[in-house]
Amino acid sequence: MQTAHIIAKGHPDLPLRRASLLRECFPGLPPALRKEFAISTETTRRGKDQADRAYRRYFRRSVGRDICDVLVCHGNLIRYLVCRALVLGKYAWCTLGTAHCGITVIRIMANGVLVLDSYNDTGHLPRRLRTI
Repeated sequence: MQTAHIIAKGHPDLPLRRASLLRECFPGLPPALRKEFAISTETTRRGKDQADRAYRRYFRRSVGRDICDVLVCHGNLIRYLVCRALVLGKYAWCTLGTAHCGITVIRIMANGVLVLDSYNDTGHLPRRLRTI
């Protein structure tokens, strides 16, 4: 929410909405990583369910007009949504890096095809604030 409030200051005409689907989660981990991070199967099941619901909610074609939604969320969810949009394997998200304040752009074409235009871009940040 802190980041969303900072962004909203620059865009006072846009509504700011809290969305529980955008909370940080673990949307599935390979068994070896579950042991390493001591994360239960139930936690990853709930995380995957949340992430899949977020995908279905936010990754839809608009009808009749172009829209631009800005989702502000955490790295695990962003990585999962990107991999889901690109139709990659269920654990592929674990292999993507993520930086604080990185910007990812996914465009949904009129025919429903999703295109990754940019991932984790931190070019808007001064070098001293970049985390990777």
